This record gives sequence, structure tokens and C-alpha cells, in this order.
Amino acid sequence: MKLWQMFILSALEIVAYYVVIYNTDERFSKDSKMVMVWSSLMIIEGTLVGYFNVPLRMLWGFLFAVIAFKVLMRIPYLQGLFLHVFVIVILATVQICQMVVLLIVKNTTYSFFNGVIINSILIVAVYFIVRIFPLNKVLVFYLKKQSFINTLMFVLLVPVVFYSIIWDSNQANSWQYVSLIFTAIIIWTLIVIILFLEIVKINEGRKIAKIYNEYYPILERLIDEVKTKQHDYKNHLQALYSIAELDRNTQIATYIEDVMQTSYKNEKFLNTNNNIISALLYSKNSELQSKNIEFEFIYDMPLPSYPLKDYEMVEVIGNLIDNAKDAALVSGDRDKRITITMKNDSDHKIIEVANTGLPISQDMINNILKKGYSTKGDNRGYGLYNINKIVESYYGKIEIVNSVGWITVTLVFP
Repeated sequence: MKLWQMFILSALEIVAYYVVIYNTDERFSKDSKMVMVWSSLMIIEGTLVGYFNVPLRMLWGFLFAVIAFKVLMRIPYLQGLFLHVFVIVILATVQICQMVVLLIVKNTTYSFFNGVIINSILIVAVYFIVRIFPLNKVLVFYLKKQSFINTLMFVLLVPVVFYSIIWDSNQANSWQYVSLIFTAIIIWTLIVIILFLEIVKINEGRKIAKIYNEYYPILERLIDEVKTKQHDYKNHLQALYSIAELDRNTQIATYIEDVMQTSYKNEKFLNTNNNIISALLYSKNSELQSKNIEFEFIYDMPLPSYPLKDYEMVEVIGNLIDNAKDAALVSGDRDKRITITMKNDSDHKIIEVANTGLPISQDMINNILKKGYSTKGDNRGYGLYNINKIVESYYGKIEIVNSVGWITVTLVFP
């Protein structure tokens, strides 16, 4: 095949490739110049590798795409590999289906003319695919399940390598037996995906069971405490009556205020309409009280509908409060306070945790979300990193702000 023919075929494939990845990763819609450079390099690579018949061209294409993602789009290597594999799977599935149809209709061989037809239909097919399916959710799923998907990805690369070797060794015969090769790859892929989904289901079940086992007893204690206090109100009223008989107005006011504050705080924990959050905050409140830290909970009614699952909410809120507690204790302030706010703000859902304490440097703010970074040492720098990973998986963001005597961490979800 001539160089210009390889260029046209490669350009058509990259157009289809771009249609898919543009609708999968929003980063490709933000920097048009880099996308143009990336597209040009991908076309040149595909043209040269195909024209010079480079061995294992498919694997070279994988390597080139991942490096281009990293250098031009600042996409991490494994994430870039996932994006490339995802797009290639879609394109290859459509192309191979077309090849099978051509083989059924008539016995033919791969040629430039057939390639143009296949790649032109490919562009039309992926256009309808991205219109029908919400591909933007694929990256969200990947960010939540990175470790599992990375393992799955490398397992699925086995048939790709196998197919690449067969295709390079005898392209003409590979074309004739493409339906058998395609069937084998599909069977392998389905087996691996089924096993993968079962593993994911088991792990998620374990996480959910752990959360419920840990926090439902706490919730039951909270409910029991409220019921007990309801019975105690008779005793409180009797005490108030006795104080009133002695005409001690100041003492009455103080007594009533103490009773109402305790009752109001517990009532707020119960009224979240989320039993896990209620149990978590009640548990944290008890812990903070034992350390003489004032804890305030502010929230919109009804509680905002966050995209996080229960076990993710526990990890996020629990880590934020623990970090705030450590910062408040280190500060040495007599008046130690932590406030958590859960609210709606325009089109966003907010979780905000603020604590009294010493200000943190800009350098610390820039690095605190990185894996392994910690102000406490002893390899403890994973709390905010894990929070950030969860938040980013839902296209959210973290903001850290210093103000006079306070440090505020805000999570913003779309």
C-alpha cells in the first residue's frame, strides 16, 4: 500500500478515535492546540508504522499513544493506557464486525478501497455510539476502581498481543480467519470481565458490610440515648420546679440552656435522613467531647444528595474530621472547635470542614493532596490523598483555605 493511502486510512481512524475520546474525557475539549498536535502525531505514527510494516505495530501504537497522552495532555500513564484500550476496543469491535459482514457477503481481501469503506462507516458508527451511550461515565468508573481495572487491562492485553503477532506474521490469512480470531478474543474478554465484576461485587459487599457493622450499633446507642433523655425530662422538669420555688432565675436559665443544647445536638444527628452519617457524626462528637473540642454540625434540610456511596462518605467525612481534630489539638488553643457544613450551593453540593488551628503554608497546601505526603510523618500521608481520589472520581474538587485562626477544607461536587 502506498504512503498516501496509509495516510488517508490512518487519518480516518484517528477521526473516529477522536470522536470517542472527546466524549470520554473532558480534557480533550479544553486544549484545542494540544489536541491538534496530538492528532497530527497519531496520524503520522499510524502512517509510518503501517507503511514500513513495523513488527508488532499494534503494541507500538499503544506505547506511542500512552506517551503522547502523558507529554501533551498530562494524563498519567496507566490512565492513558486505559483510555487508549477503551477507545481501541470500541473501534476494533466495529471494524471487525464490518470485516465479518464483508466476508459473509463475498470472499475478499483487505485493500485500500475496503479500508476506506470500513473506516468511513467506522466514523459514522462511533458518532451514533457516543450519542447513545454516556461514555463520560467510563472514566469516573475507572477512577473509582483503578487497581482492579489496571489488573483487568493487563490481562486483556494478552489476546491483543496474540492477535498482533498473528496479524504481523501473515496478514492475508489473518484477514480470512478474522471471524475466528474475533470470536476467541470475545470469549476470553467475557470470561475475564465476568470474573472481574464478581471480584468487584464481593469487595464492595465487604466494604458495605463493614460500614454497617461498625456504625449501626452506634446509631442504636444514639436512638437509645434520645429515648432515655425523653424519660429523663420528667426529672428535669421536677428539678426546674424545685429551683423555681427557690426563685433562682439565673440558675434556671443555665439549667434549661444545658438541657436544650444537648437535646438539640442529638436531634440534629438523628434528622439527617442518612443513618450512616448520623452514626458517624454521633461517634465523632463523642470522641471530640472527650478531647474538649467543641463540635458543630450545620446542614441543609433535606440533606444534599451527594453522589458518594455510604462507605465513601464514611471515608471522606471521617478522614476530614480526624485531620481537623489533629490540627486543633496541635494548635494549643484553649477554645478548640470543629465545624462541619453540608449544604447546596447553586448547582453544587458542598461538604466543608473547618477547625481552629495554626495556619498552614502554601507549600503544604500545594503538596498535601499528594500520595504519601504528611505533616505527621510515620507514612500517614494517605488521608487527604484518598479523599481527593474519591472526590475526583465524581468530577469534584478540593479547596483548602487559611483564614484568621481557622483552616477550612471544602469539597465541591457538581
